[in-house]
Amino acid sequence: MKRNVRKDRMLRKGFTLVELLIVLAILVMLAAFAVPKLFDVLKNAKVNTAKTQVKTFTDTLDLYATNSGGDYPTTEDGLNALVQQPEDFPETGTWSQLMPSIPVDPWNSPYQYALDESTGSPHVWSYGPDKQDGTEDDIKSWKDEEEGGDNVSDGATTEPANAASQNKSNTDVSGGKAGSSSTPPAVTN
Repeated sequence: MKRNVRKDRMLRKGFTLVELLIVLAILVMLAAFAVPKLFDVLKNAKVNTAKTQVKTFTDTLDLYATNSGGDYPTTEDGLNALVQQPEDFPETGTWSQLMPSIPVDPWNSPYQYALDESTGSPHVWSYGPDKQDGTEDDIKSWKDEEEGGDNVSDGATTEPANAASQNKSNTDVSGGKAGSSSTPPAVTN
């Protein structure tokens, strides 16, 4: 009795082991290309989030300085001055809660703040993905003179509108003036 090979194949359901292995190999190759790209996208998203938050802090600190008569929070008061009124807030100023709370950076570390006493500029930064201060992945609100600076500056000034009458020098959002130190004086959040 002669069998019809074509009919046997049509009656058989499913895939051969070779066919399944070929499909699996193709899927593994696609995943090998896609997964690293996905991690790069996630890392860039976290860096962009941190840059946006640092910029938001500097803008909010400008508003604080406007309300306080031109003074930024001290290093000791830190970013908490945006949430609760510092004890040394000027009586002539008008304090208001500018943020409901201070968020942590995308890597679950607190944002850092220091007032540069030499320029009167606020410095806000995140330690970045490595969670270590002073490394090249830190996200800062000021430019390092020697680096040429990748920061969150948009060319605006950090001085409040009424600070010009107090003989303060203007600096960019980065807080860095030519010749100024790239390291803030102290760390407080």
